[in-house]
Amino acid sequence: MNGDVLQKIVKVRSRLNYGVKMTVKGVSMQPTFNDGDKVSIRAKRRYFVGDIVVYEYKNEGFLVHRIIDIKGDQYLCKGDNAIRIEEVLLSNIIGAAMHFQA
Repeated sequence: MNGDVLQKIVKVRSRLNYGVKMTVKGVSMQPTFNDGDKVSIRAKRRYFVGDIVVYEYKNEGFLVHRIIDIKGDQYLCKGDNAIRIEEVLLSNIIGAAMHFQA
């Protein structure tokens, strides 16, 4: 399946509150999430500092990072085990992420 189509499906399902399950890749959220962990994503009406969110970031696809500050409709996000801070618009946030237990 085309990556763009998959991203659109994830966005729509999450925003309709159907929930989406994904696998985390990478170590930027260790120790909260490890490579291979499964997460469930659900859209929320509001997001707060400390929430872990999934969002589209530039040409990198979906990222799973924590909100560290909010300035209007701009959210500053960072992985727990990362240095870079991403500036993310609310419109790019897909939903909040939490561990998924099968």
